[in-house]
Amino acid sequence: MMSAEKKLLDLLRTRQQASSPTVREVIQAKQWIADVESLMVDIKKWLRGAEKEGLVRVKSREVTLVEPKAGKYNLPALTLTTPGYARVLLDPAGLEVIGAKGRVDLASGPKKVMLLRFAPKHWHFTWPANQPGEWESERLTEESFYKVLRWLIE
Repeated sequence: MMSAEKKLLDLLRTRQQASSPTVREVIQAKQWIADVESLMVDIKKWLRGAEKEGLVRVKSREVTLVEPKAGKYNLPALTLTTPGYARVLLDPAGLEVIGAKGRVDLASGPKKVMLLRFAPKHWHFTWPANQPGEWESERLTEESFYKVLRWLIE
């Protein structure tokens, strides 16, 4: 007869093995982290001119995410502050996203836009369309970033 302790330990060992990331999952997580780091560098570069003019303040920060497959990890995030104290938060939301391979949220007050990663270094802004249940999307470029940022702070 198996003791209660042994049953518990067997269950915990089974769950530990099932939750250990595969080599593929580790590689995907590393690529996701590298892509988010690269994204934040690009955004800071795109805002450099506005920052020099005092039109935006870019503050780097770090967020910690915990996901079942990727585990616990840190990612860069940004806070943008504009004249009139409009704030835009750029926060990585996670690697494990239905229909995408990662998501970063851009939010200012009640306005929110998702930046979905469909493949390494392949980002699209996504937001609800005017029709319920429909979505609009635009590939991330420097120009599309400026358009989205303007919409968020209007």
